[in-house]
Amino acid sequence: MVEVTRYLELKTSKIISTDRDDFVFKRYKLLSFWIQSYLVDTKTIVVGFRDETGVVRRVERLEVARIPTLVGDLWNPRPCLNCGFDLIAMAKKFCDKENIVYSFQYGAPFNSIRLTQTSLPPFLPPEFLHWMSGDNKS
Repeated sequence: MVEVTRYLELKTSKIISTDRDDFVFKRYKLLSFWIQSYLVDTKTIVVGFRDETGVVRRVERLEVARIPTLVGDLWNPRPCLNCGFDLIAMAKKFCDKENIVYSFQYGAPFNSIRLTQTSLPPFLPPEFLHWMSGDNKS
């Protein structure tokens, strides 16, 4: 098995120069960064802060476990995880066909979630599906 604690996540965000930028970064960006890294047990995120031309001007290292303490009362990890668990339960219940791509969509104003079957072709390669099935003897 691969040792996941040796990996880190690389992200970019615009340079924080106003109170509004700070709010958006903490409320939305850090929530997104945190949940993505938390779910795959990545311990560290490296954020490159870019200027208006896209050039990274500052780099900051964030420990995933500390992110919820950086945002004050802007969001709470428990409801985020509960929502994630609910989405997984929904997927397990309704996504019962192989080789079908499903889409989750939020209903405005984020008070409902719709699950639909799409006409998109499957995007996971057969080798990956075989490996995930546990038939990998190597």
